[in-house]
Amino acid sequence: MNNFWKRTATAVIFVIVLLAAIWHPVSCVILFSMLAVLSVYEFYSITRNDNDSHVNKFGGMLLAATLMTGVPAVFAMFNAATSEENIHYLNAFLFFNVLIYIALWFALLIFELFRNKGNALKNWAYLIMGQMFFALPWCIAAILPFFNYNASFDHNILYALFFTIWLNDTGAYLCGCTLGKHKFFERISPKKTWEGFAGGALLAILAGAFVFPHLFGKGQIFWLLFTLIAVVFGTLGDLIESLIKRSVGVKDSGNILPGHGGILDRFDSFMFAAPAIFIYISIYYVIL
Repeated sequence: MNNFWKRTATAVIFVIVLLAAIWHPVSCVILFSMLAVLSVYEFYSITRNDNDSHVNKFGGMLLAATLMTGVPAVFAMFNAATSEENIHYLNAFLFFNVLIYIALWFALLIFELFRNKGNALKNWAYLIMGQMFFALPWCIAAILPFFNYNASFDHNILYALFFTIWLNDTGAYLCGCTLGKHKFFERISPKKTWEGFAGGALLAILAGAFVFPHLFGKGQIFWLLFTLIAVVFGTLGDLIESLIKRSVGVKDSGNILPGHGGILDRFDSFMFAAPAIFIYISIYYVIL
């Protein structure tokens, strides 16, 4: 029972903080920057269980932080109130931010020559993987709300994405527990079933068809495609994170969230769904 209340309290606080932070662009980028750094820290920490690797965790966290520092400049550039003179300064800031980011990459790759810890090739591979799969998605997610006709901050996109993932998880859990018989990627995640996947997808897509248009505007077709893509890539993200944990022999990615594990355990679906939704919205607005 104690664990139940711990999980419940963590979930309530977690949801309140997340939804409140997403409301405003400044708090959103601060939260997502923290989550990006914590995500790569967790990933690099669990890779230490691979006895033949020893990733430079501090260097990886510095890369993630540098990547996220460019996001506020992108925010400002999307803002219609930003003057042409300030746009010039923002372009310069982004240019130097990219230069620093690239320089850090080269520095960390070269630094591996002198570390003599673990297998250098594995260290490089894990370093790159951490940035691609666990830092870049937070950067994309922070920019995602600006992808609309007015180039204004639309927090509804992020709300819709999180609601889709939560509904999918809830439906999958309930249907899997009550109806689940046929295993879904048993080698990677033995408890998942096709019935659970179908139930979660159905609940999320129904919300996209009949609830999201009233809550967030836009048309029914937009949200149908949105929820379908989020469900598919969110599920893939969950499976990939499970495969990573199995590969290095850990149950949870961390313990920062009492009763829920780590950041990767809670946001694995979001981190894979966000880039897919970014591509979808980009194509949607180009075509329509």
